[in-house]
Amino acid sequence: MALSEYKKSHEGFLLPKRKLEEAEDQDSLSNLVEEHRSEIRSNITKNVEFLRSEGDEALKSIKKETGIGTVEDLRKWAGEQLTLANECLKEFMSGYRHGRDEEIDKMINEYFKEVPSTLDHAKEKIQDILTTKRRRKPKRRVRTL
Repeated sequence: MALSEYKKSHEGFLLPKRKLEEAEDQDSLSNLVEEHRSEIRSNITKNVEFLRSEGDEALKSIKKETGIGTVEDLRKWAGEQLTLANECLKEFMSGYRHGRDEEIDKMINEYFKEVPSTLDHAKEKIQDILTTKRRRKPKRRVRTL
């Protein structure tokens, strides 16, 4: 039995709604559930037999494909993925802030060129907000495993 056959044995684990709706009375529903229960038992038996006979080979294959052979390897990989996600988020936020600041700058300097001088105070306030250093939450450290 191959790994693909093992994976197929999990198909149909839940009883389809269509079959449940087709059951006309309690007896037919009971028969339907009992048939499905026997199919599940059969699949479980096949799965146990497969794991006993080819479990080591499947484990070796999985380790070879993923490159993760020990718990330490898994922790190292997970740490790398978290670091990568953190870097991606930093780059996204940096680009977002840059784009936001450019748009606000355009709004102040290009879109409102013809605005009367009565709004100069508002322009100054916006510029002050942009240039004022904002207090940010401290960065969370990623714990290494």
